[in-house]
Amino acid sequence: RLEPVESSLDFSVLLVNPRFPVSAAWTYANLKRTPGIEEKSAETAKLAVLAALRSGDPAKLPETIHNDLAPALLLKFPLLRILLDALGDATLPPLSRGITGSGPTLFAVFADDNSTNAAAAKLADEYGDSLDILLA
Repeated sequence: RLEPVESSLDFSVLLVNPRFPVSAAWTYANLKRTPGIEEKSAETAKLAVLAALRSGDPAKLPETIHNDLAPALLLKFPLLRILLDALGDATLPPLSRGITGSGPTLFAVFADDNSTNAAAAKLADEYGDSLDILLA
């Protein structure tokens, strides 16, 4: 469920789906907590992200976004790590990037549409029709 959020940050989001299914049951069964990351309730995590969005400081966004399911997914599906690294290797790197929910869709948050479009074009050039790419 998506809800609009007021933010003083101007950003755009790139979603990348590698067109293969991932079982949510498998992902949750293989959940591995990331060492050093404090476990937070969903509500606490949501409030941290909302505060970062409303702060106007793009540097606060990456520290609030974390997915405990990511380590298992990245270990099981090396292509996800390759794509995640490719998203971080953009000419203008994203403010944040990661895996959505139980995967396999990836996201990257960019400071402007030009950076988002450049990253989307780079992925499309490198991976062609093997990916679904959505700019939001």
